[in-house]
Amino acid sequence: MGKNETYQLEINGAKFYEQNFVPALFEHWAKRTVEKLNLEESDHLLDIACGTGIVARVARAGNTVNLKVTGCDINKGMLAVAKEIDPDIIWIEGSAENLPFDDDSFEKVSCQFGFMFFQDLVKTLNEMERVKKKNGKIIIGIWDAIEANEGYFDLLKIIENIGGQNLGLTLRAPFNLGDKREIDIIMKSSNISNYKLETIKERVKFPSIEHWIDCDVKASPIAEKITDQQYAELQKEAKTKLNKYVEKDQKVRFNMSAHMLTIE
Repeated sequence: MGKNETYQLEINGAKFYEQNFVPALFEHWAKRTVEKLNLEESDHLLDIACGTGIVARVARAGNTVNLKVTGCDINKGMLAVAKEIDPDIIWIEGSAENLPFDDDSFEKVSCQFGFMFFQDLVKTLNEMERVKKKNGKIIIGIWDAIEANEGYFDLLKIIENIGGQNLGLTLRAPFNLGDKREIDIIMKSSNISNYKLETIKERVKFPSIEHWIDCDVKASPIAEKITDQQYAELQKEAKTKLNKYVEKDQKVRFNMSAHMLTIE
């Protein structure tokens, strides 16, 4: 996977992602994203790279009864699942680099863990700023470097040992913008000057090691690159080498680190 390759899933992969990966990993971070948005009753929220819609749904589940929410994603499979779960949210197919919305359309804009997959990050930032209303807010979640995410760094070593560096690059892709200095450089190249970048650490939980590996294979582009033999070997090695993350209740827990970018 290239440094900014888009994260594409067909509908079956999107359903697996929603049923398994979202509750284990992304739902918790969605709550943090929504907290930082400080949504108000009259707001219209745009969630970019919305996937199956977890940020949009968490936003609607809050106390903002009259909140209007629009989710935008380029992935048809993700959008199909999102629409099936909550047809009342506005779901739009579109590119973050050329948002299909008028200037000054949204009070709040969010993008949770999709930013690092875009091809032109400066253009994407400028598009977010264009559709945001004056005095609005943008919240962008970006995974820290894989080395700062203990569980995934250990998983990377196993995957590279089994499938080589090329397979490892696919796992690395979501973490490829972890260097805050690189984010600062991108920000300085955009039309945005007022921003804050902070790092947040949270513990994540998977029901088991097998479930964790399933999520990172079946709900990612790795599924198209790994052989059945390699997958069986990965599951076998993971049970031994990742066992340190299994706690007394047999659940898997480890720390995750992410950068939260706030633009106002």
